[in-house]
Amino acid sequence: VVHHHQVAHPCRGSAAPENPRVLLASPNVNLVRILKTYLVQSGFDVFSVAEPDRIESEAERLQPGLVVMDADSDDEETWKVLANLRSDEGQLAHPPPVLVVSTRLSRDNALSKGAVDFLELPADYGAFIQVVKSVGSSAR
Repeated sequence: VVHHHQVAHPCRGSAAPENPRVLLASPNVNLVRILKTYLVQSGFDVFSVAEPDRIESEAERLQPGLVVMDADSDDEETWKVLANLRSDEGQLAHPPPVLVVSTRLSRDNALSKGAVDFLELPADYGAFIQVVKSVGSSAR
């Protein structure tokens, strides 16, 4: 199930992102709720998917400017999805940057697997949005 969350009036004073569409990939309902709130308040158009086997197809369908992937387990499936998202030879015409968020993994591990950036959780609103905007602007 893909959930879509949108804000009618983005926060005043925040620059509108070039591609405001973000796909949150996490089975953690509480994490999705928090990150969705942060993103919507900053003017992003947010979609979420909980099932790892649907991340690639949703990214292909939605063409997000960013995928935020929860990778709390260092399992082969997580890294396979990440590699497929980032591959020039995968099913995506324009591979999106992937920001990995985790409470357990290391930055070096995530970056070595293909993430564009990494954020250790828990993170506050300011830190999360700063990384999201940084990743989005560097991907242009």
